[in-house]
Order: sequence, then C-alpha cells, then structure tokens
Amino acid sequence: LFGDIYTDAERYKDKISDFQKVIEQNNEFARSHNNLGAVRLVEKNLELARKEYNEALRINPKYAQAHNGLGMVHEQLGQLDQAIEKYKTALSIDENNAVANYNLGLAYNEKNDLDQSISYLAKARELYKKNKNEGQEKYLEGLIVSLTKRQGKSSEKIQSASNTSEDVEKTLELRLGRAPEDSNTPVTNHEGNLKVA
Repeated sequence: LFGDIYTDAERYKDKISDFQKVIEQNNEFARSHNNLGAVRLVEKNLELARKEYNEALRINPKYAQAHNGLGMVHEQLGQLDQAIEKYKTALSIDENNAVANYNLGLAYNEKNDLDQSISYLAKARELYKKNKNEGQEKYLEGLIVSLTKRQGKSSEKIQSASNTSEDVEKTLELRLGRAPEDSNTPVTNHEGNLKVA
C-alpha cells in the first residue's frame, strides 16, 4: 500500500509548487497540506511530512487521511506505538478507511500481534473488494493466508512448549520421587520423553 501512496506522491511530485501556491493563497486548505505531506513522506523527508500532516490536522482535526499519514511518519521513525495510535484515530473518524486498516494491520504484524494484524488486514481486504480493487484484494488475501499459517505454527510451538513443560514437571517428579528402598531397579533418565519445540 505504501506503493499506492508512493505512486500517487510521485504523480504529485511535480505539483509541489502548485500545492504551495494553493497554501499561500489559502493556508486553511487541509487537503493541500495532506498531499504535500504525502509527497514529503515518499521523499523520506519525515520532518517536513510531519509538519504538513500536523498542519492539515490543525486545520481539520477530523481529517482521517492526515492521521493515517502521520501514523506512517511515526512508523518510518520507528515509533510503532505512536503510529498505531494515529491509525486508530484515523479509523475512529472513518472506520472504512482501507489504507488505515491496512497500515494498522501491518503495524500489529510488526508487534507480532497476529490476531490483531489479521483482523485489520481482513477488514482492509473486504473494503478493497467492495471498491473492486482486485489487485489489493488478492495481495491481502495472500498476506492473510501467510500470516494465518504463521499464526498456526506459533500456536503449535506454544502447545509444544506447554507439552514440554508438563513433561519436564513429570520428569522432575519422577527424578525427585524416592525409589523404593528394596528396589534393585536403576534410576533411569526420562529426558527421552521430552518434546522439544
């Protein structure tokens, strides 16, 4: 999806002076600040991008796209928690914002919260389907399948680790338990029963 924004911003790159002229004529035009923020984000000029998104939000605090853009700036700066908050703010304004759902899903994936990630990515996929954006829908379908498989493997590892813990406890009980005094049975090593994840 960053590719979509990148493509849009590339298309607008030669329009920077136009955006700036509109802003000079009417500094209260939030969309121009937002568009300029998107171009600056693609240029990796994160401080200028942040400035433009913040200005768009000063003008219109309910501008979901600017919250989303600011979230992307935070993510690029490695500030994942702040990015998530901005994406959530964008969605509190417009819950059907496909881009913000997508970005939030990716951010949760970065935090290894696969349940949340898959939930938001699935919502984005449905929105793209509704908007007849087959490319994004199919891309997200593949990504969700991949994350779901990864989630299944994580569950298997957790189950395996749980089984290992139970086996360790049983082994410890066996090792710590007193052998019958009249037994001629040697003490055996029960580590072979352990399942390693």
